[in-house]
Amino acid sequence: MSLNTDKGGGLFAAANTASGFVSYFDEIFFSEGIERRYIIKGGPGTGKSSFMRRVAESARTSGHSVELYYCSSDTNSLDGVIIDGRLAIFDGTAPHSYDTVLPGARDELIDLGAFWDSEMLSEKRETLSAYAAQKKAAYSNAYGYLCAAGEIDATLRQVTDDCVMRDKMNSAVERFCLKSFRDSAEQARLFHTQTEAFGIHGSVHLSTLSDAAFRRYAVVDFYGIAQQYMQRLVDRALACGQNICVSQDVVSGIANEIFFPDTGDYVYITAGESNADKETTRINMKRFADIGKLAEVRRYYRAARQAYRTLLDLASWQLAQAGRAHANMERIYVASMDFGSLRSYTDALIKRII
Repeated sequence: MSLNTDKGGGLFAAANTASGFVSYFDEIFFSEGIERRYIIKGGPGTGKSSFMRRVAESARTSGHSVELYYCSSDTNSLDGVIIDGRLAIFDGTAPHSYDTVLPGARDELIDLGAFWDSEMLSEKRETLSAYAAQKKAAYSNAYGYLCAAGEIDATLRQVTDDCVMRDKMNSAVERFCLKSFRDSAEQARLFHTQTEAFGIHGSVHLSTLSDAAFRRYAVVDFYGIAQQYMQRLVDRALACGQNICVSQDVVSGIANEIFFPDTGDYVYITAGESNADKETTRINMKRFADIGKLAEVRRYYRAARQAYRTLLDLASWQLAQAGRAHANMERIYVASMDFGSLRSYTDALIKRII
């Protein structure tokens, strides 16, 4: 699913989640419309992201459409670029390692290792190994905390599910769909258009889906009930034959943003009504809650939610540790690179592919 991201927006091509690292690379860069792929290989600090930014800027200046996909761990860096919906350039190194499938005919490797000083890097081997081990351990710890937060979140959903007036919620979802959609005989598709990332800079959100909206609906949460509403909306809309762009909560895996490209409707979860502007329609989850049942679990819910937030803080701290180790590795690789030759190579490649 192509969205206009060439005016400062973008999406994430992967996510750090309660289930570990989740990649959408296959869906994005190996979709049917991609006719040519350039797969970049290289270590940290070798200029992969800068390379892609230069290609993207040249393409945009030449009048081509550009889709930007950011790295979910280091949100200041790019994971990939798609030009005119048919040419993909992306990072093919771990944790999303890819190689050519049809070398030359469709796929081509860009080896930035050709521009580093291997002898210099060899001298720093022990230091690089130590930083790599620190980074790996920090990510492992972060995923452990995220997994624990996911267990708490799943338990809380079970608790609040018993407090939801299901028939009333289902009727509201049905009314939304009847108002917004027409049934379609075509097979509906769900596209992962991730706008939320949880990485070395903490939680980061991109406004790409919101910016594409024609009509906005704010689902005002109440004790986590909003996620149940969103899940029901996704299921019902797909049954109506509606294509859906979804950005998922990194912990629960449930949609916290839904964009319907055929109608321009955009539905998102918000913590309070003050976060929605006057032109946004509010859907308050309090109307679907059995207040009496919630009163019985309120104390437990709040305590568990505090533990959940603490685990996210710990995960964020570990990811920041991983970021520091990665930055230390980058400095060593940067010192070993011949960026002058890389720039000349990039200039020649841009002339060939743009």
